[in-house]
Amino acid sequence: TGHVWMSPSERRQFRRDAAPLNATLKINDEAYAAELLDISSGGARMRCTVVPKAGADIIIGLEGFGDLPAKVVRRLPSAVAVEFKLPPLHYAEFSAIC
Repeated sequence: TGHVWMSPSERRQFRRDAAPLNATLKINDEAYAAELLDISSGGARMRCTVVPKAGADIIIGLEGFGDLPAKVVRRLPSAVAVEFKLPPLHYAEFSAIC
């Protein structure tokens, strides 16, 4: 994976890495195909055919990682930025593989 360029105006708590992976976006028990674009131990950006509203609680299904609870923090054209809703212990485990 490669590092994702960020402008100086962006302030992120975690380093983001490019991660083009197939994913599943789950909203209220409905599953939709999605593509993970980049990821950090705190969140991710995903391309999706269904773009949930900001503030929506969702589940991201990733092969090898299982289901990751997340909250939509930003809507983009055909994509969303999410913040993971994991306990702090899981952040340490997750960041080791990001």
